[in-house]
Amino acid sequence: MISAEEARKIVVSNTPVFRSRTIPLREAHERILASDVRSKDDIPPFKNSSMDGFAVRSSDAAGADGNERIELPIQSEIAAGASSTQALRPNMAIRILTGAPLPEGADAVIPVEQVEEQNGSILFSI
Repeated sequence: MISAEEARKIVVSNTPVFRSRTIPLREAHERILASDVRSKDDIPPFKNSSMDGFAVRSSDAAGADGNERIELPIQSEIAAGASSTQALRPNMAIRILTGAPLPEGADAVIPVEQVEEQNGSILFSI
């Protein structure tokens, strides 16, 4: 067995070094980027949910652990593409879909897979 450092040296010494050059975008198919491409603009220009779930205030979910479940009523739903949102009320949750704007007051999203829905409320533990 060889050491991690020896393995790294073998990999690096057998990795080809490519020359970089600037080409038109239409010729870039199946090419490798020489450096990261970054946008000068934030897209989207608002905080959004990266998953389907429930937007909550983390302080309202703080007591949830493996033994103690939290119950929060579902206030409403925000779909992806929504242009405006209502504020999240304390001790409530808002169903939120991937890409939807995070409502004012929410600072966390609980993934839908970690939630049990019952009678218009969510139950969860973290």
